[in-house]
Amino acid sequence: MVQDLKDASIEPLAEPTIEVPDDLKNNLMITSVDALVNWGRKSALWPVTFGLACCAFEMIASAMGRFDIARFGMEAFRASPRQADLMIVA
Repeated sequence: MVQDLKDASIEPLAEPTIEVPDDLKNNLMITSVDALVNWGRKSALWPVTFGLACCAFEMIASAMGRFDIARFGMEAFRASPRQADLMIVA
């Protein structure tokens, strides 16, 4: 199951049906909105804010500029497990 999740998260976007000229292939990508949104959902994690005592300070610190978890797409902490993709238990 873990390997299936890993494989699904590194799949490239589907090949477009519109032909892109060779000189623009490095600068232009054509895809559907659904494929783009689903790729974004697979590639960004939303952790749930579930900090108790000192663990909460660690989670808050991880979102600050020094550690910058925003580069991994994890800056959006959610209020409930239903909205989150990841629960950090420390």
